[in-house]
Amino acid sequence: MSVISKRLKRVSNIKKILFFLFIVFLSFTFVYYKNTFNESDFLQEITKNENIKSDFITFLSSSDNMLAVGRESGEIELYNSKTVFSPHVIKAHNQRVSNIIFSDDEKNMITISQIDKKLKIWDTKSGDLLLTLNGYHADAVMMNNNSTLFVSESDNFYIYDMDKNTLSSDQKNTTGVINSFVISPDQKYLAIGTVAHVELWKIKDERGEIDVEHLRDFSKPAYESSEWIVDLKFSDDNSALLVVSRFGKISILDTSTFQELKFIQTDVNNVSDSLIIGENFDSVILFGTTVTSQHNGEVKQINPITGDIWRIGSKFTNMPKATYFPDSQKILVGNIHKFYSIDYKKR
Repeated sequence: MSVISKRLKRVSNIKKILFFLFIVFLSFTFVYYKNTFNESDFLQEITKNENIKSDFITFLSSSDNMLAVGRESGEIELYNSKTVFSPHVIKAHNQRVSNIIFSDDEKNMITISQIDKKLKIWDTKSGDLLLTLNGYHADAVMMNNNSTLFVSESDNFYIYDMDKNTLSSDQKNTTGVINSFVISPDQKYLAIGTVAHVELWKIKDERGEIDVEHLRDFSKPAYESSEWIVDLKFSDDNSALLVVSRFGKISILDTSTFQELKFIQTDVNNVSDSLIIGENFDSVILFGTTVTSQHNGEVKQINPITGDIWRIGSKFTNMPKATYFPDSQKILVGNIHKFYSIDYKKR
């Protein structure tokens, strides 16, 4: 074989190798994008006018790879990496969806309707219903072992063991009707928001059996008798707890003493939803009406450390619901029938 022929053959082999590598690259790219929840594409698609429905949006909840949209009819639209533009629809409840919670591993989804008085646990992959609990429930939270669930029922709560399919024999009493739950990152504390009160409970694991012990309460004269605690979040190091009330009051508490470290009174007097962004309280986003806006909903961003407040959205009607997408740094807002996207930036 001549030198020219050898060179031509070598070039031909190189071309075949490059073509093969190109096909592998395309395949990898296709699989990657098919199985990745692309936030930007999704937000651009869902906020289009053709996605307006007559069924009111009543709740939004998102996790790393999933989004759930609760509706007035009781339906839930479930989006994941494979259904970005064609959600799986579950008829979860007979009436309005009040709350949606994902487990940490996204295998389970908890849905609540305060109208039909049912809490349901679903398999997010298959859409199968795993469990139904009857009663007045406002919130629930699951430990990161994905088997222990704390469930509110009016002014009590109890512990449900998902592995054994059993409820704790004794209900735990609180200071009032429970509106919010949160578990500390180290899984050692449970904070509960009721009417004008915050409670701290210690989580105890005794040979695989989970129980709780009441530690301390927090309230303040500034809270009104009908002032729900609407949102709670622990700092990443578990040392502080941020509290948001229905009438726009924000407090930061020392976890060890429950002494108030910071207090901010905003002008939002009827909070319909809130987002606490950042592991150590970078921002609080409040959705609701103010004294000046009356029936037009506004969106306020608050730095809970400095107390600075900015208006980042306005002219929302009814009671908007929202969720945050950290990768694209955008807030998705559901208001009556339509979705809106708001850019977020740390201030």
